[in-house]
Amino acid sequence: MERSYHHRHYCHHCHHHRHCYNSIYVQILILVNTFIMTMPLISTEVNSSIIDSSMTPTEKLEEFEGRISKINKETAILRIKVNFKNKKFLNKEDKIEIWSARTLFSIKSSHSAYRCSSALLAKSTAYLLLQVNEIDKCIKRTQLSVGSPVLMSSKNLANNIRLAHEVIETLVKKKGALKIKLDREKKELDDYMNRVESLSNKYEVLRIKLENELQEELSALENDKNNTKNKHSQLQRDLMEVEHKLEEYSISDKNIEEDRWALDSRIFINK
Repeated sequence: MERSYHHRHYCHHCHHHRHCYNSIYVQILILVNTFIMTMPLISTEVNSSIIDSSMTPTEKLEEFEGRISKINKETAILRIKVNFKNKKFLNKEDKIEIWSARTLFSIKSSHSAYRCSSALLAKSTAYLLLQVNEIDKCIKRTQLSVGSPVLMSSKNLANNIRLAHEVIETLVKKKGALKIKLDREKKELDDYMNRVESLSNKYEVLRIKLENELQEELSALENDKNNTKNKHSQLQRDLMEVEHKLEEYSISDKNIEEDRWALDSRIFINK
């Protein structure tokens, strides 16, 4: 009875209990929407929890998040602030679907299934510029406004990432092959000094061997020279001795010598 009394007292300013409950419901929705408007950009963890676990890794990368920073209805252009590394795989004219992140927290929202279609006009390090089809209908159905957090999806993004995966696989194989070759070349560079030292030792041994052979040959030549010199000296002595003996044993043709005492050759006397 006391609880009922307080309940009736709380609804005193309402015309009917039903109107009172509706007012409370509206207040709750306003608080939720206010919370969403003031909350920071939805994190990757939240986004990953939203995506169906049965989706493939590439399909999961179709979706990303952002926050509307500017709406231009006249040109049907949205500027959306984003912060995810894979935005580099988004290209001009890629198709992107947009829907409000508020619908994740709304209760039985009639707009939760509606997605706006758009194409990428340009991008910077922090913003995407999107050309939205039927922007008035899009804003009305999704209740988008400046500051609204949004979720986005792009098949083109997923396809570009898939192609990037294939390129990465090729590059990883090439990296592995280059690393093996690099390690081999590095080992050869590390062994260079050892090879130089080994080569130096080899030719040092050959040098010493050749030096010894040279000295032996020079010594042999010197011995031959001395022997030849000694033989030459001996032959000279022998020749002189023979000449001396020849002089000793020389025989004169005459025993009587001629003694010339005049210039006239006809005048001489024999002794």
